[in-house]
Amino acid sequence: LHSFTESVGTDSQYIFGVTPWDSSLDIEDEVTKWSAKDFGNHFREKTSDLHTSYHAASAASIISILVQALEKTNSLDNSEITKYIATNSFKTIYGDISFDANG
Repeated sequence: LHSFTESVGTDSQYIFGVTPWDSSLDIEDEVTKWSAKDFGNHFREKTSDLHTSYHAASAASIISILVQALEKTNSLDNSEITKYIATNSFKTIYGDISFDANG
């Protein structure tokens, strides 16, 4: 990051990016009952990373969706699980997630 700032100079003060997730969000996962902050703390504790990226939160949410679908359908049948995921909403540490006809 320092070399980037050196290369770009003072223009680096005007560059920004966005992230679709932050551990300060007021959301809770249905499966773990962790808040976004709890997840961030657990993630940093286990990985020794300084920050929890939205990539990690997204991956954890995908797992949570599958666990919720498995528990609600009580089935390992792919078509049943797919139908359930396609027609329901899921509370995850990434927020409430649902899918439309496009996925």
